[in-house]
Amino acid sequence: MIIRYLKIFIAAPFIFLLASPVQAQSTSLYLDTNKGNYVVGDKVVVDIYVDANDYVNAVRGEVKLPYQYLDLVKIDKSDSILSVWSQEPTVKANRLYFVGGVPSPGFKGQRGKILTLEFTAKSPGQVVIEFVSGSVHLNDGLGTNVLEVMRGVEFSILPQVDIIAKKEVAKPPLVDVDQSDSGDTADIVTTDIPTLTVTSLTHPDQSSWYNTNDAVLSWDLPPGFAVSYSLSQAIDDVPPTDMYSSDTTAQFDDLADGVWYFHIRATDKKRWGKITTYRLQIDTTPPNFIDIGIFSPNLVTSIPLLRFVARDDLSGVDFYQVRIDGGEWVKATTTEFLPPQLEPGSHLVVVQAVDKAGNISVKEKKIKIVSLSSPQITTITSPLPSDKYLEISGRADPEVMVKIEIGKTGGNKFGGVVRADKQGRFYYKHPTLLPAGDYYIRAQSFLPTGISSDWSEFVYFTVKPSLVVFLSNFGNYLKFSLPILIAVIILAILYLFYDKTRNKTKQEKVSDELSDLKQSIDFSFSTLKRDLLAEIDEMYKRKKAGQLSPEEEKKLHKLQVDLDVLEGYIKKELKDVEEAERINDKKYKSTSDKKNKGKK
Repeated sequence: MIIRYLKIFIAAPFIFLLASPVQAQSTSLYLDTNKGNYVVGDKVVVDIYVDANDYVNAVRGEVKLPYQYLDLVKIDKSDSILSVWSQEPTVKANRLYFVGGVPSPGFKGQRGKILTLEFTAKSPGQVVIEFVSGSVHLNDGLGTNVLEVMRGVEFSILPQVDIIAKKEVAKPPLVDVDQSDSGDTADIVTTDIPTLTVTSLTHPDQSSWYNTNDAVLSWDLPPGFAVSYSLSQAIDDVPPTDMYSSDTTAQFDDLADGVWYFHIRATDKKRWGKITTYRLQIDTTPPNFIDIGIFSPNLVTSIPLLRFVARDDLSGVDFYQVRIDGGEWVKATTTEFLPPQLEPGSHLVVVQAVDKAGNISVKEKKIKIVSLSSPQITTITSPLPSDKYLEISGRADPEVMVKIEIGKTGGNKFGGVVRADKQGRFYYKHPTLLPAGDYYIRAQSFLPTGISSDWSEFVYFTVKPSLVVFLSNFGNYLKFSLPILIAVIILAILYLFYDKTRNKTKQEKVSDELSDLKQSIDFSFSTLKRDLLAEIDEMYKRKKAGQLSPEEEKKLHKLQVDLDVLEGYIKKELKDVEEAERINDKKYKSTSDKKNKGKK
């Protein structure tokens, strides 16, 4: 009976219940095309892709279409990874909408094609097709949106570059000037006049952009012919008919940015050859740098993901260059850059946006690197009963992933991954029971980008059979010394002895035993109560100093209640012993009187 009440006294179960949602890996949704330049009239094919590092089963997107440059001809979903469409690809105004799904287990991998868009290029300019919104959902039963990056596509549409020839006039060509009429022959075009070939040292490629606004053009002119030429931004311009020049070069200075057309034709001063057109693409304006951003979940860690955006309305942005702390320039072909690992502290990031004409725009940004701190394991049960699951809790940087490693020295390692909440708290419960033995546990913080902290200090714990743990926890929690434990054991033995000897017939011996039992119970409980009150007093001191956790306050309250219950029970048992002793003395006295009378 005593042991049963002592179990009630020492039982103080406690469990930390902290929800830890799993963070999904990064996923991107982007557009891609296989060319950087198109010509008016070309077919333009743009594909929509998804990259996923974990299984996803649903994708949603809204894409802005630049109708001023393109005509949408076809939407092809024949080779899409999406087979279930909750919203078929639909165009409203200048927006493309789609929502689709993938049967379980879903899609995982790179360049999963969503749709193929086919356009016709209708006007020259710098074209940007981009996402307005989107989402990619994890196949985790909750539909968690794991989309991290949305990336559009940018390309140029150029004017047609075919040689433009003046249509022949419906008049018979003149073969001999002396045989012709004396009328005006300025509009007559004949193949007898050579068609000129134009080259340029300053702008040698008609499809490329240059940041030089002084143009020099050259051509070969056969003897006996003159030329007429003009330069304008009209593709169908015609050189004047009253110009007869023997030049073989032409130079134009301080041209404005844009596309220019040099038109030239040869003449014998009576007849005209076909017009040759040479295109000049001039862009002397650097890109417009919008901003440099840093993508990081709450912490700027040693490998931050840099994002930068620049626009160029003429030639378009060709590439970016990134330099950190005066180091080497590193080329980036997209608007994102993942630098090498950086030491904690301040760093200067310089980004150059280079357009297709070679113009450069520069943007700087200072970033401060904060390294991940090692997690701290604050609570763990040791020794751990073999019939209980291992549970730990601790603190780390807010919203980081925490890797838990459990193992034996020289043995296998196992564990799991949890996520710290916004206050940096984390909780882990091992999914299986651990066999008896000695173990260690440690933790490490990390981010999906691959950044990780140092491992925490080793925390050692032991898994023991349940009964052994019960007795061990009893002693450790109450801070019993060995004599007190022995006193408790003696108390139980004495009670059992009392229960056995109270039925003996020799009342004089029972009386002595009852008296000894009373003294033993009284002494043992007094000693136990003294140590418990010392423990309670120590916990009250810590409470006043603000060092007591909410869980320990609950334990303090439970300890006081259990002590009161136990004391009440002991007093009742002592009262029972006194009553038994009184009855026994009465019987013993009665028996003694009878014996004395018999002797007389």
